[in-house]
Amino acid sequence: MNSTMGITIHFEGGIRAESELSEVVNRARRFATDSRWHYVDIPEEIRSLSRVRNEKDWDYFGLTSGIEIVPHEDCEPLRLEFDDENYIQEYTKTQFAPVSVHISIVDLLRQIEPYFVSLDVVDESDFWDTKDVAELEKSLSRFFEVVEDEKNKNPKLTGPYRLENGRIADLLEN
Repeated sequence: MNSTMGITIHFEGGIRAESELSEVVNRARRFATDSRWHYVDIPEEIRSLSRVRNEKDWDYFGLTSGIEIVPHEDCEPLRLEFDDENYIQEYTKTQFAPVSVHISIVDLLRQIEPYFVSLDVVDESDFWDTKDVAELEKSLSRFFEVVEDEKNKNPKLTGPYRLENGRIADLLEN
């Protein structure tokens, strides 16, 4: 078991036009404000982003900008960080937060989707595709059952742990 298991929403895609990037960030900012979620703007600076292309790790190095939203203290930050080609590739784990947080993140992604050439979303609970709250809840239950099974197999496993970068490790061996 490692820090990548869980109920995670992966998303990637490119904005249709550079002029729409500010509208995506503004919509996300309004959504966060309306939801009473904390957020910080990601200023335009040169950064390194870890990404995957054709199932291989690769790093982007260059200008980025966007917004980071914290939907809930038990959820990973939702980073809408775009590179200099207005492309995004991110993910956020939601399993420790209330179900409503997962649903709201999907809602936000649906609201900004029209600004993308294509926004590919892989929701490990399948909620993005099904909109089935009962199935989302079943996915969460299965996740917690797996966590308990892993802890029973290896009593040295504990978690979750918040990492320095805001990500959550479900289980770590101590």
